[in-house]
Amino acid sequence: MWPLVNWLLAARHARRGDRVRLIGTRSPAGAYGIAVSLLMAITTLLAALVAIQWGYSPVIVIAVNGFFFIIDCIFFAAKLDKTVRGRLVSAAARGRPSPS
Repeated sequence: MWPLVNWLLAARHARRGDRVRLIGTRSPAGAYGIAVSLLMAITTLLAALVAIQWGYSPVIVIAVNGFFFIIDCIFFAAKLDKTVRGRLVSAAARGRPSPS
């Protein structure tokens, strides 16, 4: 069921032309950085859940993974700042100049 839903959503967005347009030569690296830093944060949370399921002490799991999660969130916030300053422009903003 879910693969069908994913394919239908992908086809709908491809048909409408909803894509992220990257501006400048550094933008692909910024978009990649945002994706990787968010993936690192999600992986840290999932690792904490797995460690708790495996029977590790929740206090130690939260302390260790919480430390890494904070670092991951700092990286994500730093990369997200580029998005706010106009490095990534959504399809809805096409035609408008990029803020500097």
